[in-house]
Amino acid sequence: MDERHPEISNEEVISLHNNSFKFENGPNGEELIALDPFSGSEISPVEPPETLVSDERLGQGYFFLAEHGSEINVDVLLAPHATAADVEAPILDYDRRIAAADLVLLEGLGWNEKLKDELNDLTLTGSMANEQYDEYCSNERRKRVIRALAKSGTAVSFLDIDSGDDSLRTSLVALQDIYEKMDQAQSPSKENVIGKIIHTIAYESLREWFMIGQIGYQLKSMTEAAGFDATKLSDLNIVASLGSAHLGVVDKLRIFMVNANMIQSDEDLGAFSQRIAESIRMGRTSMGEIEALAGELKTDE
Repeated sequence: MDERHPEISNEEVISLHNNSFKFENGPNGEELIALDPFSGSEISPVEPPETLVSDERLGQGYFFLAEHGSEINVDVLLAPHATAADVEAPILDYDRRIAAADLVLLEGLGWNEKLKDELNDLTLTGSMANEQYDEYCSNERRKRVIRALAKSGTAVSFLDIDSGDDSLRTSLVALQDIYEKMDQAQSPSKENVIGKIIHTIAYESLREWFMIGQIGYQLKSMTEAAGFDATKLSDLNIVASLGSAHLGVVDKLRIFMVNANMIQSDEDLGAFSQRIAESIRMGRTSMGEIEALAGELKTDE
């Protein structure tokens, strides 16, 4: 059984991983194609997978965006996840945008209702208990985000896949764990680096569509809880804070006619992030390019 998710077996996780991509001959030789691991269908860069559309919460989110997308304005802040400096680029104007926002949607801080409640308290009180701070602020970037949120008065929600309160989310979190284990591997071989790249492209292709459904669902929930007229969505100042590889999230929001204003902290993405972003946007990737990238990453170590 998976040690963090005992309700799903290791065999089931490995099967999902193996079913999340396929190889197919194309104009540039063998190509990697991301699949919905639950249905086996190809993941389109322009249409959400049926598995996610049929999910109760995400389905409501896609429908909400389809109905109200043209009325929604989102500033999408793209920055790496590593250091405090990543969110301090002048072009992001991070503190001001967070303080001015009605809602900030965060990627990269984790997911659970307890943390969401604590961060919403933080935006009002400016403080967190020491043990909570230590648990959630595992790197300098997270600490910097926490500092921006403190006393901002901004409502906070998440774009990450939540902690697994049903079979779909449990499976997706388990797939995320595979990526984390690959990422933490010490001195991986080129073959392992290729495996990491393949899994990352496949998983993030699915996860980006999950994030789009989350955005729609969070906006729907927010307007309903506040008794807010959805036709006045254009009055809301919404900020989404994402890792720099998620250019595809901007593309997907625009498919729903959302006015997504992309603000990017680093014009020159690293090779890994750039290739991942382009692969997700295109829907398929040449294995020759993946092998070349793996060789470059090994050379850089």
